Amino acid sequence: MPLSGSAARLPWKTPLRIVLLVLLIVAANFVAAWLASLLKFEVRPSNEDLVHRAIMTAAIVYAVVMAIPFVPGVEIGLSLVGMLGPPIVFLVYVSTVAGLSLSFVIGRIISLRRLINLFETFQLKRASGLVGVLEPMSSEERLAFLVSEKVESSVALQNCQNDIEIFNRLKLPR
Repeated sequence: MPLSGSAARLPWKTPLRIVLLVLLIVAANFVAAWLASLLKFEVRPSNEDLVHRAIMTAAIVYAVVMAIPFVPGVEIGLSLVGMLGPPIVFLVYVSTVAGLSLSFVIGRIISLRRLINLFETFQLKRASGLVGVLEPMSSEERLAFLVSEKVESSVALQNCQNDIEIFNRLKLPR
């Protein structure tokens, strides 16, 4: 029986994606090992500049990583505070605000059409469909739609509604 659709046209697409993912992971491993070899130093008064640069680089990397969805940014910040103590708390706070602001700005810049294309590239059909429904709406209509019961079947929104229900049952102060 002949294949139909995209499977007939691109039988190599999935193996290619797997190979690219493995190559990306291997490359990231080499880069991480290289960076770790660069950072093998002892903290002494003579290399205070190097320590300062390492801390500032870590803060910048933390801010950029914080802007990436689903990355455990808070845990990274807490580990920085745990390693470097209370004097670093303000820098971690500023980096957290910078990372979240960067995420917000990127979210405002990227068009919904590009987001739909990205979701379709990764075959996230439900997310692509939801953003496709939201695309022609105004900001007020989007908000009304997202909080309405029309999207109640969405797992993420259902989980959010469950959390709100638990919060309301506990009668915690707002």
